[in-house]
Amino acid sequence: MLSKFATTVSKSCPLSEHPRPQFRREDFLCLNGEWDFSISESRHTEIYDKTILVPFAVETPLSGIAQSVSKKEWMHYRKDIPLPPLFQKGKAILHFDAVDQVADVYVNGSLVAHHEGGYIPFSIELEDLGESLKIEVDVNDDVSSPIFPRGKQVKKPGTIWYTPTSGIWGTVWLEKVADTYVKEFLIEPDFDQKQVCFHIDKGIKDSSFRIYYQKELVAKGDFDFSGIAIASLENVFHPWSPESPCLYEIEIIAGEDHFFSYFGMRKFSSMDYKGHRVFALNNKPYFLS
Repeated sequence: MLSKFATTVSKSCPLSEHPRPQFRREDFLCLNGEWDFSISESRHTEIYDKTILVPFAVETPLSGIAQSVSKKEWMHYRKDIPLPPLFQKGKAILHFDAVDQVADVYVNGSLVAHHEGGYIPFSIELEDLGESLKIEVDVNDDVSSPIFPRGKQVKKPGTIWYTPTSGIWGTVWLEKVADTYVKEFLIEPDFDQKQVCFHIDKGIKDSSFRIYYQKELVAKGDFDFSGIAIASLENVFHPWSPESPCLYEIEIIAGEDHFFSYFGMRKFSSMDYKGHRVFALNNKPYFLS
């Protein structure tokens, strides 16, 4: 029997929230939803006789397929997407958050990526896509392979062994980016010094940040040429804890690029307490069950 969630999930675009809220650009398209689908022993195909709901694994009832696949078989996905004007020119990044296990990706008929590994996200930079985008993904999953991590997945699940998770099982999305854009973003809160350090790609000119707490601007500054910026929060210091999960919001402007993130001021460590070495949160003993 399907769960209540299974009967209410959107078929047009399930799990449509931004998949990367700590590195969030406003212009993105969620490509989850119904894709053309088929299974064959050919590595590539032009025949699609089924429909699958992405991003649910082929074995799940939510996918609409609920079928196991063998290591000799390939799963074939296809989706045609009309693009809004913003995405037709310039650069965009096609993201696959999880595809298990080996994947070939075609865009508008051309092979653009080969990826191996069912737990690692991957992305493809595209340019000048035009009015529409045709994506084809061919996937093979061998849960008996000695090469790839597979956890407890087995072909004959039972007791502590699980049904395999094959095919696309993470969100697929398209992100619009500037011609020069930030590829890496790192946040390093320093609880003891009451400051935070940001890292972006070096060499991006005119890069700055703004920090907000409860929608109020509390700090701002610029990145140096090495891509580093440091902000003091001493006068607006709000520690994060499970009892008070305070978060700061960040806005980053790096040349033509513009994105958002968030962070909390917290510290994990250990300390001596009543003759024992215990876990500490924000320099205080904190009980873990």
